[in-house]
Amino acid sequence: MNVWKTALLSTVLLTLISHASFAQFGIEEESIEDLIALPIGEMAPLFSGVDNYGNTFELSNKLKQGPVVLVFYRGYWCPLCNKHFEAFEENLSKLSDQGISVVAVTPELPDNVDRFVEKSGTSIPVVSDQSGEIMKAYQVAFDVTKKYQRKIKTFLFTDIARSNGAEEAVLPVPATYLIAEDGLIQYVHYDIDYGNRATVEDILQHVKQ
Repeated sequence: MNVWKTALLSTVLLTLISHASFAQFGIEEESIEDLIALPIGEMAPLFSGVDNYGNTFELSNKLKQGPVVLVFYRGYWCPLCNKHFEAFEENLSKLSDQGISVVAVTPELPDNVDRFVEKSGTSIPVVSDQSGEIMKAYQVAFDVTKKYQRKIKTFLFTDIARSNGAEEAVLPVPATYLIAEDGLIQYVHYDIDYGNRATVEDILQHVKQ
Protein backbone atom coordinates (compact mmCIF):
# COMPACT_ATOMS: atom_id res chain seq x y z
CA MET A 1 0.00 0.00 0.00
CA ASN A 2 1.48 3.39 -0.99
CA VAL A 3 1.99 6.32 1.42
CA TRP A 4 -1.05 8.25 0.13
CA LYS A 5 -3.42 5.32 0.64
CA THR A 6 -1.96 4.65 4.09
CA ALA A 7 -2.49 8.28 5.11
CA LEU A 8 -6.04 8.28 3.74
CA LEU A 9 -6.89 5.06 5.60
CA SER A 10 -5.47 6.47 8.84
CA THR A 11 -7.58 9.60 8.46
CA VAL A 12 -10.74 7.57 7.83
CA LEU A 13 -10.05 5.33 10.84
CA LEU A 14 -9.42 8.29 13.13
CA THR A 15 -12.66 9.91 11.95
CA LEU A 16 -14.63 6.73 12.59
CA ILE A 17 -13.08 6.36 16.05
CA SER A 18 -13.84 10.00 16.87
CA HIS A 19 -17.45 9.75 15.75
CA ALA A 20 -17.86 6.50 17.68
CA SER A 21 -16.59 8.27 20.80
CA PHE A 22 -19.12 11.06 20.37
CA ALA A 23 -21.92 8.53 19.90
CA GLN A 24 -20.81 6.73 23.06
CA PHE A 25 -21.62 9.88 25.00
CA GLY A 26 -24.99 10.37 23.34
CA ILE A 27 -23.98 13.06 20.86
CA GLU A 28 -25.70 13.16 17.48
CA GLU A 29 -23.30 13.35 14.55
CA GLU A 30 -24.86 16.62 13.35
CA SER A 31 -23.83 18.30 16.62
CA ILE A 32 -20.16 17.33 16.54
CA GLU A 33 -18.90 20.32 14.55
CA ASP A 34 -20.58 22.73 17.01
CA LEU A 35 -18.82 21.30 20.06
CA ILE A 36 -15.71 23.43 20.27
CA ALA A 37 -14.68 25.05 23.55
CA LEU A 38 -14.41 28.82 23.55
CA PRO A 39 -10.69 29.65 23.71
CA ILE A 40 -8.80 31.08 26.65
CA GLY A 41 -8.33 34.81 26.19
CA GLU A 42 -11.63 35.29 24.34
CA MET A 43 -14.38 37.50 25.75
CA ALA A 44 -17.01 35.40 27.47
CA PRO A 45 -20.53 35.81 26.06
CA LEU A 46 -22.66 37.88 28.41
CA PHE A 47 -25.98 36.44 29.53
CA SER A 48 -28.72 36.92 32.07
CA GLY A 49 -31.37 34.68 33.58
CA VAL A 50 -33.43 34.02 36.67
CA ASP A 51 -31.84 31.61 39.12
CA ASN A 52 -33.50 29.12 41.46
CA TYR A 53 -33.61 31.75 44.22
CA GLY A 54 -35.76 33.99 42.03
CA ASN A 55 -32.92 36.46 41.52
CA THR A 56 -31.86 37.87 38.17
CA PHE A 57 -28.33 36.78 37.39
CA GLU A 58 -26.46 39.07 35.03
CA LEU A 59 -22.93 38.04 34.18
CA SER A 60 -21.87 41.63 33.44
CA ASN A 61 -22.92 42.77 36.93
CA LYS A 62 -21.46 39.74 38.69
CA LEU A 63 -18.07 40.29 37.04
CA LYS A 64 -17.92 43.74 38.65
CA GLN A 65 -17.67 41.87 41.96
CA GLY A 66 -14.92 39.47 40.87
CA PRO A 67 -14.23 36.44 38.69
CA VAL A 68 -17.05 34.03 37.86
CA VAL A 69 -16.98 30.26 37.45
CA LEU A 70 -19.65 29.05 35.02
CA VAL A 71 -20.53 25.36 35.27
CA PHE A 72 -22.88 23.50 32.94
CA TYR A 73 -24.65 20.37 34.16
CA ARG A 74 -26.99 17.86 32.52
CA GLY A 75 -29.84 17.32 34.96
CA TYR A 76 -31.07 16.21 38.37
CA TRP A 77 -31.20 12.64 37.03
CA CYS A 78 -27.44 12.55 36.40
CA PRO A 79 -25.58 10.86 39.32
CA LEU A 80 -22.24 12.29 38.18
CA CYS A 81 -23.66 15.82 38.14
CA ASN A 82 -24.94 15.41 41.70
CA LYS A 83 -21.60 14.01 42.85
CA HIS A 84 -19.70 16.82 41.12
CA PHE A 85 -21.74 19.53 42.83
CA GLU A 86 -21.50 17.82 46.20
CA ALA A 87 -17.72 18.01 45.89
CA PHE A 88 -17.96 21.62 44.71
CA GLU A 89 -20.07 22.53 47.72
CA GLU A 90 -17.52 21.05 50.11
CA ASN A 91 -14.82 23.31 48.68
CA LEU A 92 -16.89 26.33 47.70
CA SER A 93 -15.37 28.52 50.42
CA LYS A 94 -11.96 28.17 48.74
CA LEU A 95 -13.42 30.09 45.80
CA SER A 96 -15.56 32.58 47.72
CA ASP A 97 -12.59 33.44 49.95
CA GLN A 98 -10.88 34.74 46.81
CA GLY A 99 -13.92 36.70 45.69
CA ILE A 100 -14.91 34.17 43.03
CA SER A 101 -18.59 33.56 42.33
CA VAL A 102 -20.04 30.36 40.89
CA VAL A 103 -23.16 29.94 38.76
CA ALA A 104 -24.56 26.80 37.17
CA VAL A 105 -26.54 26.53 33.95
CA THR A 106 -28.77 23.64 32.91
CA PRO A 107 -31.44 22.99 30.28
CA GLU A 108 -33.85 21.40 32.76
CA LEU A 109 -37.11 22.87 34.01
CA PRO A 110 -37.06 25.04 37.17
CA ASP A 111 -38.94 22.34 39.12
CA ASN A 112 -36.22 19.88 38.22
CA VAL A 113 -33.57 22.40 39.20
CA ASP A 114 -35.15 22.31 42.66
CA ARG A 115 -34.83 18.52 42.64
CA PHE A 116 -31.18 18.86 41.67
CA VAL A 117 -30.48 21.32 44.47
CA GLU A 118 -32.13 18.98 46.96
CA LYS A 119 -30.20 15.95 45.70
CA SER A 120 -26.79 17.59 45.45
CA GLY A 121 -27.11 19.85 48.48
CA THR A 122 -25.63 22.72 46.50
CA SER A 123 -26.04 26.38 47.39
CA ILE A 124 -24.75 27.47 43.97
CA PRO A 125 -27.35 29.51 42.07
CA VAL A 126 -28.70 27.66 39.04
CA VAL A 127 -30.08 29.30 35.90
CA SER A 128 -32.51 27.27 33.80
CA ASP A 129 -31.58 27.73 30.14
CA GLN A 130 -34.64 26.22 28.47
CA SER A 131 -34.17 28.32 25.35
CA GLY A 132 -30.66 26.95 24.98
CA GLU A 133 -29.24 30.40 24.25
CA ILE A 134 -26.58 30.28 26.96
CA MET A 135 -25.50 26.76 26.06
CA LYS A 136 -25.24 27.70 22.39
CA ALA A 137 -23.26 30.84 23.18
CA TYR A 138 -20.71 28.75 25.08
CA GLN A 139 -20.79 26.03 22.40
CA VAL A 140 -21.76 23.18 24.72
CA ALA A 141 -25.25 22.25 23.42
CA PHE A 142 -25.81 19.04 21.49
CA ASP A 143 -28.69 16.91 20.26
CA VAL A 144 -28.94 13.60 22.10
CA THR A 145 -29.03 10.33 20.15
CA LYS A 146 -32.15 8.17 20.36
CA LYS A 147 -30.04 5.31 21.69
CA TYR A 148 -28.76 7.40 24.58
CA GLN A 149 -32.24 8.71 25.33
CA ARG A 150 -33.44 5.10 25.63
CA LYS A 151 -30.51 4.33 27.92
CA ILE A 152 -31.42 7.17 30.29
CA LYS A 153 -35.07 6.10 30.28
CA THR A 154 -34.14 2.51 31.05
CA PHE A 155 -31.55 3.04 33.75
CA LEU A 156 -32.37 6.48 35.20
CA PHE A 157 -36.13 6.52 34.48
CA THR A 158 -35.96 9.93 32.86
CA ASP A 159 -37.19 11.34 29.58
CA ILE A 160 -34.55 13.98 28.80
CA ALA A 161 -36.77 16.11 26.57
CA ARG A 162 -39.62 16.06 29.09
CA SER A 163 -37.21 16.86 31.94
CA ASN A 164 -36.20 19.95 29.99
CA GLY A 165 -39.74 20.86 28.98
CA ALA A 166 -38.74 20.53 25.34
CA GLU A 167 -39.79 18.62 22.23
CA GLU A 168 -36.24 17.48 21.45
CA ALA A 169 -33.60 16.14 23.82
CA VAL A 170 -30.68 18.55 24.15
CA LEU A 171 -27.88 18.40 26.70
CA PRO A 172 -24.73 20.40 27.41
CA VAL A 173 -21.17 19.16 27.58
CA PRO A 174 -20.61 19.54 31.36
CA ALA A 175 -18.01 22.24 30.79
CA THR A 176 -16.53 24.73 33.23
CA TYR A 177 -15.41 28.26 32.31
CA LEU A 178 -13.46 30.57 34.62
CA ILE A 179 -14.14 34.16 33.57
CA ALA A 180 -11.90 36.95 34.84
CA GLU A 181 -13.20 40.35 35.97
CA ASP A 182 -12.35 41.85 32.59
CA GLY A 183 -14.66 39.31 30.94
CA LEU A 184 -11.88 37.25 29.40
CA ILE A 185 -11.98 33.47 29.63
CA GLN A 186 -9.13 32.43 31.89
CA TYR A 187 -9.56 28.66 32.15
CA VAL A 188 -11.70 26.04 30.40
CA HIS A 189 -12.47 22.44 31.21
CA TYR A 190 -14.34 20.95 28.27
CA ASP A 191 -14.70 17.19 27.87
CA ILE A 192 -17.44 15.25 26.09
CA ASP A 193 -16.74 12.44 28.56
CA TYR A 194 -19.18 13.51 31.26
CA GLY A 195 -17.21 11.47 33.81
CA ASN A 196 -14.43 14.05 33.67
CA ARG A 197 -15.18 17.28 35.53
CA ALA A 198 -13.20 20.29 36.73
CA THR A 199 -12.52 20.40 40.47
CA VAL A 200 -12.21 23.47 42.64
CA GLU A 201 -8.48 22.73 42.85
CA ASP A 202 -8.24 22.73 39.04
CA ILE A 203 -9.88 26.14 38.91
CA LEU A 204 -7.76 27.68 41.67
CA GLN A 205 -4.60 26.75 39.79
CA HIS A 206 -5.66 29.11 37.00
CA VAL A 207 -6.81 32.11 39.03
CA LYS A 208 -4.73 35.23 38.39
CA GLN A 209 -2.94 36.31 41.52
